[in-house]
Amino acid sequence: MRTITIDVLNEKAIKLLQDLEELNLIRMFNKNGPLENTTHAKKKASDYKGIISLEIAEKMQEYVKQSKE
Repeated sequence: MRTITIDVLNEKAIKLLQDLEELNLIRMFNKNGPLENTTHAKKKASDYKGIISLEIAEKMQEYVKQSKE
């Protein structure tokens, strides 16, 4: 592992770096440790769309329905 320092000249670069971090290619730090409010905190519900199959989703729905009864 190598550590380098960069100067961000455009805010669009932050999104690119966050994408690389999400792919576990890089890890971003500031002087005090890991960056706060990176990709982990910025996830939206739409980011999870399609992550499980329809079959699994239906089974989960049925389980929730049964647990409420």
